[in-house]
Amino acid sequence: MVSDRLRTRLKQHKAVLVLIDRRRRETGNPNIGWVLEKKVLEIEMADLEAAIVAQEKYVARSLAESDDLA
Repeated sequence: MVSDRLRTRLKQHKAVLVLIDRRRRETGNPNIGWVLEKKVLEIEMADLEAAIVAQEKYVARSLAESDDLA
């Protein structure tokens, strides 16, 4: 389930990326906003990585608990 905070952040980041894309098309300059685009992607990738690690820990705990019950 996606939290309201995550949903809001993703909407805001999407809006930023859409604006960057629009400016690039308007100016013909593919480098406009690249630092901001990189930062948005870094934030989202770090969040995704943290979610994956948390999921892996949950699965490992669940497997360990099921082994203990056997």
